[in-house]
Amino acid sequence: GNKGLCQMSIEIKGIDFEKIGFDSSSIICLAVDPRNLNHFKANFCSFSKKYYFSVESEAETIGVLINKYSFSPSESRALWKKVCSEINLNLICWGKDLNERGSFFKIVREINNSLSNNGKDATFFIGDMDVQIISNFYSEEIRKIYTLDRAFKKTCKELGIITLKMPKEYLVRMEKKAK
Repeated sequence: GNKGLCQMSIEIKGIDFEKIGFDSSSIICLAVDPRNLNHFKANFCSFSKKYYFSVESEAETIGVLINKYSFSPSESRALWKKVCSEINLNLICWGKDLNERGSFFKIVREINNSLSNNGKDATFFIGDMDVQIISNFYSEEIRKIYTLDRAFKKTCKELGIITLKMPKEYLVRMEKKAK
């Protein structure tokens, strides 16, 4: 897989690339139905956009494809690779040291604890994996993220991160594929 590797991409002087993150739910949305991936690639990918994922998303995506959508482990890994290659989804490469990354995690956890009444309100509580994903994007100055998760969206909003929606027809197809 892409674990531990940072894809090299050509940086052209004077061109501003829009950095956009994908959480696991959005990657799954593209993986479960080829029409979603093909439509997204045709309509949302462009030379000026760069898409990123956090290292935690690979295992989470593959696990959900197996457990919720009944793909085999090998089919799930192949779907992961296909989405990454088709939309040029890149692993975030941290420029921050571990202590600095830890401080971003703490900030995101505190914000989410405040939103969720220290986890008592499950509607807005996110687990440590999602806190890590958001803090990874935040630390690398990725300020737009595709997500389908309401609590994830709310936490991002508090950090000034814009959340992007997948087209409704993708979600309808995704629901039909769930077991």
